[in-house]
Amino acid sequence: MEHSAFYQITMAKRKRAESSPNAPLSAFAARHLNRENKTTKDKKKKGKRSESPNEDAEQPVESVEENPTSLSDHSASKQASFQVLVPGIDRSGRNGIDQPVPSHEIEDKNGSDKPSMSSSVHTTETVPSRAEEKSPSSLPASPSLVEADVESRPNTPSSSLNTSFQKQESGYPYTVLTEENSVRIGNVLFVGLHYGEKLALVGTYLFACARGCLSLFGALYASRPKDEKCRTWRSLNVPLVYPTPVFVSENISDTSFTKKPTELTDPSSQASLPAMDSAENTSLSDLENALHVNIDSLLLSFETLLVFKVNDLGISKIPRVCPFAKRLFNMPSLLENASSLSSAFEIIPDSWKAFADSMLSTYASSKHTPPKLLVCGPKGAGKSTCCRYVTNRLLNFTDYVAFLDIDPGQPEVVPVGNISLYFMDSPLQGPAFSRLPPNARCFRVHTGESTPQRDPTHYLASTYRLFVEYQKFNFERELEGKPPISLIVNCPGWIKGGGAELLFNLVNQISPTEVVYLSRNYQRVNTSDRKGIFQYKEGIPEFLLQATPFTFSQLESSWQYLPDSSAHRMSSADNRTLGLLSYLYFDLQHSTWDFSRSLASHQPLATAYNGSQQGIDAINIIGEPLNLLDVSKAINGTLLALCAYEVSNEKEWNDNQIAKTPEGIPVLINDGLPLDPANAQCFGLVLLRTIDLVKKEFHLVGPINLDLLADADSKGMKFVLERGRLESPLSTMLDRRLVIYPELPYLERNHASVAAGSQRRRVRRNINRRTGLTGQ
Repeated sequence: MEHSAFYQITMAKRKRAESSPNAPLSAFAARHLNRENKTTKDKKKKGKRSESPNEDAEQPVESVEENPTSLSDHSASKQASFQVLVPGIDRSGRNGIDQPVPSHEIEDKNGSDKPSMSSSVHTTETVPSRAEEKSPSSLPASPSLVEADVESRPNTPSSSLNTSFQKQESGYPYTVLTEENSVRIGNVLFVGLHYGEKLALVGTYLFACARGCLSLFGALYASRPKDEKCRTWRSLNVPLVYPTPVFVSENISDTSFTKKPTELTDPSSQASLPAMDSAENTSLSDLENALHVNIDSLLLSFETLLVFKVNDLGISKIPRVCPFAKRLFNMPSLLENASSLSSAFEIIPDSWKAFADSMLSTYASSKHTPPKLLVCGPKGAGKSTCCRYVTNRLLNFTDYVAFLDIDPGQPEVVPVGNISLYFMDSPLQGPAFSRLPPNARCFRVHTGESTPQRDPTHYLASTYRLFVEYQKFNFERELEGKPPISLIVNCPGWIKGGGAELLFNLVNQISPTEVVYLSRNYQRVNTSDRKGIFQYKEGIPEFLLQATPFTFSQLESSWQYLPDSSAHRMSSADNRTLGLLSYLYFDLQHSTWDFSRSLASHQPLATAYNGSQQGIDAINIIGEPLNLLDVSKAINGTLLALCAYEVSNEKEWNDNQIAKTPEGIPVLINDGLPLDPANAQCFGLVLLRTIDLVKKEFHLVGPINLDLLADADSKGMKFVLERGRLESPLSTMLDRRLVIYPELPYLERNHASVAAGSQRRRVRRNINRRTGLTGQ
C-alpha cells in the first residue's frame, strides 16, 4: 500500500527523533515529567519527617506492639483500602505522623475531656488488638440472612473489602453484632442498642423501631403501638463505596421530637401517585404473628430495639446493565454489618448540627415565618448532603418541607437534566440512585442540560416557575388555616464567573432568610476576618459577604470527613449514569427495579403522532434547528422528556407553530429553544424505542404515570416530546449477555477506515490562558 508524501515525511521525522539520544520533549511531556519529579520529592520529604521521633506526642502502645510497621507507611500508602474516623487524633500534620491528642490539650481547648469532632478528627487505619481477636461469643460481622445472588455478588467479598476496624477502643463508635445484642428469627434480625450506641448496616432492607427512639441522618424514628395503622417500616438501600448511614439510639426525653406519625398517604396529594410497597404497610403485630414471638420480650436490657429484614427490590441487580457498578453490592448477602465492608460512614459535622439547632429554635419561636434556606458552594462540597440533613431535621417538626432541587447535573430526587420542587413528607435516606421515588406532590421543569451554563436565561425562568409553585402551595395552606412550610434550595456548584452572577439572581429571586456556603477550607474565625481569609481562596461572591436581607453562614464541607476524599467516590458522570439507569428501569406499578433485560425488550407505551387518536402533539428539539427531513433520525432511539404545554390560542398553535415532516411527525417551530417554563411541565424522561411509520405511532419506554397524563389532558394541555442534549447510556438499548447478532439497532462499530471528522470532538477551553490572549 503506497502512502502519501506527507505521511512518509512525518514518519521519517519521527524515526530521526526517536533515534536521537537528546530528543526534545513536548510541552505536555515536560509538564508531566516535572509533576512526577515534584511528587517524588514531596513523598521523600514526607517520609523523612515521618521517620523523625516525636517526644512530645503520646505513642499508642498497643498499636506499636502489634504492628511493627511505622505509622507513616500506613498513612502515606495508597494501598490502604479503608480507614475509620477516630476522634482524639491530631489532624494538623505538624508532627508528620498521626498522633493522639494529649488529654491536657483537649481540656485546655474544649474545656472538657470530650474532644471536638471538627478539630480533632483524623483518618487512620488500625489493627485489631489481641484482646479483640479472643473476645468470646462473637458472631460473624456479616451474618448472611438470604442466599446471595451469585451473578451480581460473589460468595466472598474482595480482599480489599476485608480491612478490619478498631472496635474495642472508644474511638470506634459502631456496634458489632454479638449474641448479647442481637437475635435472629428466620430472616428477621433484632438488634438492641443502649443510648448513644451506633449501628451501620449495608444492603437492601426494611427497618423499624420496635422500642425507644433512633435517629438516622437527622431524622427521628420513634416506636409506636404494634397494632397502630401507620407507616412502621422504612425501606433503605445502602450500597458500598457511598457513605453508610448510621443508626443512633436516642433518648426521646432529650430530644424535641414533636411530630406524630401520620397516615400512610395524604389523599389530597397522593391520588395520582403509585401505592407504596405492601411490605412497608405491615405492622409489628403482623410480624409477631408470622414469627410466633413476642417482640416486647426480646433484648429487654436495651433501651432501643431495631428490627431489620431483607427487602430486595431489584436495585442490587444494577451491575447487570452497568459494569462499573459491580462493586456497589459486592457483599455476601443483602443485610450485612458494615464494620468490615464500608469505606466511609455518614458523618454530620458539628457546624451543621449547630446551624440546624439555631434555625429550628428560630422557627419554633415564629412558625408563621418559616425558614427559606439556600445552600451553595463549590462542586463536591456536599451541598445535596447538607440539604438532606436539614430537610430530615425539619421533618421532625412539620408535615411537609419544600425541597427545591435546582442542580440539573446531580439532582437529589429526579434524573439528570431536570430541576424540580418536591413537597417532602418523609426523610431522604441513602444515595439518590438507590432511593425509591418519593410519594409526594411535585413539579418538574425540563432543562435538557446537566449544567445551567449554556442557557442561564431559561434556567432562571425555570427556577422562578418552581418558586411560584411553592408560593401557591403556601397560599392553599393559608386558605385551609395551616401554617406555611419551609423551603430548602439545593444550588449547582457553578459559583465562579457567570455562576456568581447566576447565584446573585437566584438570591434576589427566592429571597431566602438563610444562605449557607459550604467551604472546603473551613476554619473557625470571627466575622471580621472571614472576608480576608476566604474570599480569595475559594472565590466567595462579594454579595454573600455583605449579606443584609439574609443571614449568611459558612459551614464546613462533609467531604473532609471521609477517610480519603479522592478514593472510594463515584465521579459526577458515574452518578448521573446510575441515577438515569435507576430511573428508567424502575417499575411504577410494582415499585421495583427490573434489570433482567434491556429497555429495548420492555413492553412500550404506544401513542399516535398523527390522526384522530393523536397522543403526541409536537416534537421540540433544543439546540440548532434541524431540517424536517432529519427530525425522525435525530429523535429515534434517544432520550426525550415528556412535557405538557399550555396553549392559549389553539388556532395559532396549529397554523403558525407546527410543521410536519415527510413522515407526518409534528414539529414545534421554536428556533431551537426549550419550552417556555411558564407554560410547561415535565412528567419525566422516556426512551423513544421505535417510530412506527405504518401506524404513525411512537413507542415509548420509561416510568410514565398515566394518571398525571390524564389530568393534564383534561385541562386541555398539549403533549410535547422535547429532545435535549442528554444522551442515554449504551446499556439501555444493549444487553451484554444476549448480544449474538452481527447488527444491533442504533449502534455502529468503529472501523479503521472512518470518515474525516467522525472521531469524538475534543473541546479546548484553555487557549486564552496558555497564550495570554486577553480581550480588549
